[in-house]
Amino acid sequence: MDSVSTMNSTPPASAGIYVRVSTANQIDKDSLHTQEERLRAYCVANQIPVFKLYKDAGFSAKDTNRPALKDLLRDAESGLITSVFVTKLDRITRSTKDLMYLTEFFEGINIRFASISENIDTTSAHGRLLRQIIGVLSQFERELVAERVSVDMSHRARLGKWNGGVVPFGYTTQELYSKHLIGLGTESPDASLQSASLYPEQKKLYVYQSEAKVVNNIFQVFISHNSIRKTAHALNNQGFRTRNGGHWGTVSVHRILTNPTYIGKTWYGKRRSDPVTGKLIAQDKQDWIICDGQHPSIIDVDTYESVQAMLKSISTKPTNSKRNYLLSGILKCGLCGGAMAGNTTSKKNSDKTYGYYKCVNRMQKGLEACSGLNIPSVEIEKYVADSLLALSENKEFLTDKQKILDLFYTQNSNSKINACDLSQIESNIQLLQNRLDNLLGALECNRIDGDDFDRRYAVLKKEIDEAKATRDHLVGLINEKDTTKTFLLTSFENLCSFATNWEFLDDVGKALRLKSIVREIRVTGQLVDIDVFIDVGEVFHTGRDSWRTAA
Repeated sequence: MDSVSTMNSTPPASAGIYVRVSTANQIDKDSLHTQEERLRAYCVANQIPVFKLYKDAGFSAKDTNRPALKDLLRDAESGLITSVFVTKLDRITRSTKDLMYLTEFFEGINIRFASISENIDTTSAHGRLLRQIIGVLSQFERELVAERVSVDMSHRARLGKWNGGVVPFGYTTQELYSKHLIGLGTESPDASLQSASLYPEQKKLYVYQSEAKVVNNIFQVFISHNSIRKTAHALNNQGFRTRNGGHWGTVSVHRILTNPTYIGKTWYGKRRSDPVTGKLIAQDKQDWIICDGQHPSIIDVDTYESVQAMLKSISTKPTNSKRNYLLSGILKCGLCGGAMAGNTTSKKNSDKTYGYYKCVNRMQKGLEACSGLNIPSVEIEKYVADSLLALSENKEFLTDKQKILDLFYTQNSNSKINACDLSQIESNIQLLQNRLDNLLGALECNRIDGDDFDRRYAVLKKEIDEAKATRDHLVGLINEKDTTKTFLLTSFENLCSFATNWEFLDDVGKALRLKSIVREIRVTGQLVDIDVFIDVGEVFHTGRDSWRTAA
């Protein structure tokens, strides 16, 4: 096989060089700096100009969800680079599926892709064969590591040790309590000392008395009411709040009622990672590993088992909902701003059912969250449909299409978003990335210890992520104009033809047509405010009007 340097006699116009280290960069033998040096030396030797260095620091190669890799793919698709180089295939991916996707992507846009250490170049048949073989071996290595981690965590669970993750409400750890003290204003060193004196063993669960009392209350209230929703309401009415100070909802209450941690158990295997995709897949409860834990219990076993039996009985009750609710997803409570959901009820000793839209916050969290609304579904649906039908037949409105588009362009032309903002953010990202590179270099040269690195890395990583999120948001806004124009035209046409066959559509068809036109509906006991997608303020606004005839 020819050497890498002679695989392509015509040097590409420009190259993108990609480097990566995993989160465990302390033991990674192929550091970012070393990778970059080797790739740049290769490009110099082969007279290939480097367009850009793409660097992912602290990212696993289990999938392609990495910021620098996404930038590389965007630039490749835009024609800014004509070749991509890595030191080894496992730098860009450890998944055979992703490797095939990436190489097919590069080949589809005529991009040369090569691994300089493994002498693999996709421009040759031999190189493509080796690429697939090494890709399979890389995925095997990743899956082997995942299996070892799984075995280790399973072993820890069987020994009764907590495997980490979100600390269950009612418990605390040395680290969590230290963060709590820092949040109250305690200096970090003092917080660490105080936390270690109260909770001496790291990565162990300790009962946190103030929260444990709430956990006990949750179980007792549920036993009294036999309802998750009523339990959440009672907690909120009594002034109890979640760890973050929020109202209790049905999901958080159910999570506590079904968690075996509270009877002193450790568990593992609730979700397992798919060996190919890396996605977490929920497992049946009978497949969980549940063992006696090394932490104290908060709830006795008899109470816990009684609650599980009650929950099972509740979950098997049939639902009485027999209709589609046309405004689901777009109807909002005018009191709290929360969603309103369809709810079907019936009177005793009667087969007749009645549909209502009810405030979800009121149903799940009680009066403390919202005083709630109870809106007859037939009445509000008819009002919305009649309003849109009347609008679709309004000749003055139908002739205002161009005026609406002109106002849209005027509003967008006055936007403060411009290329200068984007350029400044890009410069800031590059500065932060340089600081991160220097930090990684200091770690590789043993100029800082692991704890100092972890703290400073976390701060820099957060700043970079926030800056990139702002950049992506601005890019989205800049590119939104043409998309919005197309959507505006489509929505306008949908509204103009709203009356066509409306009466012959079934509930599903009517719901889809409404959602193609209406952005949001806010309703109170008497007033309704309908926002449609073509609403641009001065030209057309549905306004606020009464949807109920006065008694």
